Amino acid sequence: PNVFTFGALMSVRARDRDAEGALELLRIMQDDYKVEPNEVVYSTAISACERSIPPRPDVALDLLRRATTSPPGADDDDG
Repeated sequence: PNVFTFGALMSVRARDRDAEGALELLRIMQDDYKVEPNEVVYSTAISACERSIPPRPDVALDLLRRATTSPPGADDDDG
């Protein structure tokens, strides 16, 4: 799977108002598959937090911080 696959799965979590599932998917994406999330993935995870019942603004803000402090490619091993 790649970032696009995870982006599609994240969209399903957001539509289902499943913030916990979105966070778990983000963890799996990074830890198990070593795929770095892009802006779309972070944005969709934030949306899942917004749509969650109850809403999770604390988690959404944490995700926003992570998205803005982790530039794309920062963890690349390409030298």
